[in-house]
Amino acid sequence: MKFEDAQQNMNLAYFGGGTGVLVSGLVWCIAGFVALLHSNQSSMLTLFFGGMFITSFSHATFKSS
Repeated sequence: MKFEDAQQNMNLAYFGGGTGVLVSGLVWCIAGFVALLHSNQSSMLTLFFGGMFITSFSHATFKSS
């Protein structure tokens, strides 16, 4: 398999990277709601721990084929 073919395969499998942006946006929205309901410190912890799982969650949830 050529390098260009492998890149094209990954691009199609992960929808061009859009899933990571979607999951990242969800983490930011959740952190915003936590800030409204609780405290700024809780919101920052939500961002910190949620940010650790952006890549793994987007790969596990949205990977096609």
